[in-house]
Amino acid sequence: MLMLVIGLLLWAIVHFLPSLMRPTRQQLVDKIGIKSYRMIFAGIVLTALALIINGWKQAVPEYYYVLAPEFRLIALLLMYFSLYLIAVSIVPGRIKNIFRHPQLAGVVVWSFAHLLVNGDSRSVVLFGGLGIWAVIETLLLSRRDEVSEPLAPTLVQELKPLVIAGVLFVALLYSHHWLAGVKII
Repeated sequence: MLMLVIGLLLWAIVHFLPSLMRPTRQQLVDKIGIKSYRMIFAGIVLTALALIINGWKQAVPEYYYVLAPEFRLIALLLMYFSLYLIAVSIVPGRIKNIFRHPQLAGVVVWSFAHLLVNGDSRSVVLFGGLGIWAVIETLLLSRRDEVSEPLAPTLVQELKPLVIAGVLFVALLYSHHWLAGVKII
């Protein structure tokens, strides 16, 4: 479990750097260049992911709670919504007027959906940790960033994130067992 926690902390720290320490980040970019900064950032993120994945695999789960099977349907609906929010961060929709940082909001919804159906210790640490990170990151970015003009996308632009989310949702339904070792359907 320690490796999982270290991976999550490393993930959070490296992502907090641009939002908490903007001048320090800029000094680093000025010193080593943007490409080197991005390579180092990506390397640390990949290291954090490796620690998270290996920590997950090595952790022996203890069960804290088991919710009724009906929560699986709620979790699936929340997963579609989380994928929609993530898609909106790429292809803007009106909902971006409500969620300033839709990708992070998608992570929060994703983590909550997973906590509904996974009540073991390593799930609580992983999904709870990433959910807490996403909430804190959203607050930090919202404090740092200026409010943007409201979006008014066309109907086609509005439908794109829904379609993207649908395609991702179906793909994840069928590949989740391969990606995470848990069969959904």
